Amino acid sequence: MNNAFLSTSMRWARGAIKRRIRRGSWAYIPWLLVWLPPLIWMAGNLSFNVRATELWPVLIPILAVAIQIIYPTLLGWAILFIPSIFFAGGALISVIITAPVRIHKDQFGALLVSSIAALVYLMINGALWFALPGAPQAANAKPAPATGVGPSSPPEA
Repeated sequence: MNNAFLSTSMRWARGAIKRRIRRGSWAYIPWLLVWLPPLIWMAGNLSFNVRATELWPVLIPILAVAIQIIYPTLLGWAILFIPSIFFAGGALISVIITAPVRIHKDQFGALLVSSIAALVYLMINGALWFALPGAPQAANAKPAPATGVGPSSPPEA
């Protein structure tokens, strides 16, 4: 393997799992509150066909949120954000595609509920976007040495 490629990929991997600032950890709680009803519904539907020990994948999002609150990383944020984008996009496309049929059948209540649900999922994604973990602050950062070149250098005579 190319040594430069390995070095670059290791830098990317370290950057993805490096601990980040907890700025925006509040966004994971509303995310969990919005995602719990579909998870509970899915677990209820699955419980008729599978054993209780096979329902552990339903707990993965809850575990991911807990880990992200305790140890925020860019990888954890992406694990939560990317499926949320797909889910919200699917909800929005569903509302757009089914709106004419629901209007024709006078199902305005169903259209309103699905539109509000899609809007809530989009707002949660917006909150997650702003909760993107920031880079860690250097606690003992030293200023760069003066080079004599640049705006802070004295004018030459």
